[in-house]
Amino acid sequence: MTTSKASAPAAAAAAAAAAAATSAAAIFAIVALARLRRVAVVRASAKADLRLLATEPTRKAPASAANERAHAVIVGGSVAGLVAARVLLRYFDTVTVLEAEEVEVPDAGSDDAAARKACIRPVRKNVMQYESNHIVLPLALKLLDALFPGFAEDCVVQGGRRSFLLHNYHATAFGVTLPPLSLDDTMKFGPDLDTVVSSRGLIEGVIRYRLFKESGLLGGDESDQKCRLRYRSGTVANGLVVEGGKVKGVHVFDKASKQSEFLKADIVVDASGRAAWGLKWIRAAGLDPSISTCDPKVKYTNYLFEDETPKNDTIHVASVAPYWPVNPHRGFVTQRIEGGVVLATVASTDADQIFPKSRDEYLECVEASAPRLEGAAPTPALGPVKLGNMLSLSKTLNIPSSKWIHYETAGVPTGFFAVGDSMICLNPAYAQGMTMACQAVSTLDRSLRSNRTNAEVTAYYYKLLAARAYYPWHIPLALDWLNPAVRPKTVRFRTKLLTYVMLWAGERSSWAAARTMAMAAFSMRTGSMLGNRYDLLNPYILWNLLTCTKPKWTVALNSEAEP
Repeated sequence: MTTSKASAPAAAAAAAAAAAATSAAAIFAIVALARLRRVAVVRASAKADLRLLATEPTRKAPASAANERAHAVIVGGSVAGLVAARVLLRYFDTVTVLEAEEVEVPDAGSDDAAARKACIRPVRKNVMQYESNHIVLPLALKLLDALFPGFAEDCVVQGGRRSFLLHNYHATAFGVTLPPLSLDDTMKFGPDLDTVVSSRGLIEGVIRYRLFKESGLLGGDESDQKCRLRYRSGTVANGLVVEGGKVKGVHVFDKASKQSEFLKADIVVDASGRAAWGLKWIRAAGLDPSISTCDPKVKYTNYLFEDETPKNDTIHVASVAPYWPVNPHRGFVTQRIEGGVVLATVASTDADQIFPKSRDEYLECVEASAPRLEGAAPTPALGPVKLGNMLSLSKTLNIPSSKWIHYETAGVPTGFFAVGDSMICLNPAYAQGMTMACQAVSTLDRSLRSNRTNAEVTAYYYKLLAARAYYPWHIPLALDWLNPAVRPKTVRFRTKLLTYVMLWAGERSSWAAARTMAMAAFSMRTGSMLGNRYDLLNPYILWNLLTCTKPKWTVALNSEAEP
C-alpha cells in the first residue's frame, strides 16, 4: 500500500517528463523543418532575395576585412554588368565598369531628357542578340524593380509594354495554345506574372540611365567625390592578375589613348557575356572548371514590321514553340514593341530551312508552324496581331550552344566572380538570359551582405548560385531535348532523370492549362523561373499533371519526318 502511494507521484512525474520531452522534440522538429524549408527556398530561387535587395545593407563591410572593400572592377557594361554595378556600389568605395565597345555616355550635367535619350539610343554591335526579341520575365522584373524602384514604369514611359503572361500573350507550347485569360481572372490566378515587352535597347538603356543617375555620374563628373562609379567605354580587359590565390586587379587597354595600364581591384566581376573572358583567365592560372553544354542546333532570322494591330488590343506577344513530332522544325516569336513596330523572329532546327523574305512568306511560314487540334476550329497563329509592311530583315544566325561553366568545382581565386552569360548562358529562344543574370547578381548581393571575408564570400557565392541554377538550367535543356538530334547519347543518370521530369511536367502542365486557370498559372510560373521544383509537390498540381489527357493533333503543314 505504501509502495503504491509512493509510486503514483513518480509515475506522474515520469509522464510529465515524457510529455515535456515529446513537446520539446516536436518543437525542435518544427523549427528544424522550418529552417530546412527556408534554406531550401533560398537555395532554390533568387525570389527569396527580393526583400533583401529592396533594402540597403546595414553594414558596408565585414569588421574582419574592412580593407577588402575598396575597389571593384566589372568587365562588361551590358545588362549583367550594369546591374552588378548597382549592387557593388553598396559594398565598395569605388566601382569601375569596363565596356569594350564604344558606347555613348551622357555628358555630365545633361538635362534629364537628353540623358535618357543618350542612354537608350546606343546600338550594341558586339551583342549578338541585341536586335532579337527580348522580354523581362517576372522574376527578373521583380529583381530589377527591387534594385531600381519604378523600373517597369520607366520602361512603359519610354514606350515599352507592361504585359501579363496570362492576359497579354497568345502562346502555343507543347502543341496547344494557352487561351489568354480576362484581366479579372489574371489578377486572381497570376497577378505576379507581369513582364516588360520592348526592344533590348530600351531595357538596357533604362538600366544604364538609372545607374548613372543614382550613382551621381549624371549631374556631376567622375572627379566628384560623391560619385563612386567609373564607367570606361572603349576599354578592354586583357588579363586577370592573381597573387597567392587572390585577385589583385586587371590589365586594361584604352582604345582611344592606345595606352595599357594596371587597375588594382579587390574583386573582379566577369560580365563579358558569351565571350566569357574570365574562363580564359582562370585557365591561364592553371585551373580547369568543368563545363556543361547543349547545342540546340537552331538558326534564326529577325524581322521588323509595321504594327497594324488595333491600339487597344490586349495581345502584345504571339508565339509558337516547336514540338516533336507535331510541328518539329519551326517556331516563332512576334512581339509589339515601342515605336509602332512589330519585332519578329523565325527559328528553325531544319538545316535546309529557307527563311521568309517578305511579309506574305512570313505569314505563310507562321501559319504552317502552328499545330492543329482534332475537332477544334483553327485559330490564327498570330492571334489578333496584324503585320504591316516589312521594314527590315536580318541575316540568318546560329544560336550558340547553351553553356554552364562550373566554377564551383575549380577553386577559383578569391575575389573572382562571374555573372550572367559569362557563367551560365541558355538558349536565348526561351528569353531567360536576363533572369539568370539578375539571379546571379542577387546571389552576389546575398553573399556580400553576410559577415564574411572575400575568400568566404567567393566560395559561398558559387555554391549558392550552383544550387539556384540547377533547376533553371534543366528547363530549357528539357525543351531542347525534345529534338531527337539534340539529345546526348550518354549523360549522367541524375541529369537525365531531372530533365525528363521537367519535360513531363512541362508537357502535362501545358495540356492541363487549357482546362484550368490555376494550371495555366503554374505552367507560366515554371517556364519563367518564378516557381521552383518544390511546386511539383503541391497535391492539386500533381493531381492535374497525372490526370490530364494528351491532345490529338491533325497533321501540321511542316511535320515532316523527325530529323
